[in-house]
Amino acid sequence: MQSMDYLESFKGSDVFNLGTGRSTSVLDLINAFEKSNKLAIKYRFTKERAEDTPLSFANPAKIKEKMRWTAKKNIEEMCKDSWEALKNYS
Repeated sequence: MQSMDYLESFKGSDVFNLGTGRSTSVLDLINAFEKSNKLAIKYRFTKERAEDTPLSFANPAKIKEKMRWTAKKNIEEMCKDSWEALKNYS
């Protein structure tokens, strides 16, 4: 495992963006979560705030280069896994 080799040999700290490298809107995330977990989420649209970022996504290039890590799941699979983990934790 290249990631474990990197962690064992690295001294200090580092920061990595973990993600797919694709942008997901809040509405995309809500829809994916509802679809993958077969539930409804109540939400409402409000006025955009001045500090809202129009586009944001993780750039996983650094972790891919250093640890050969890439996301293997799509957003629906990630939503399902996170909901299952939360349900099993409580």
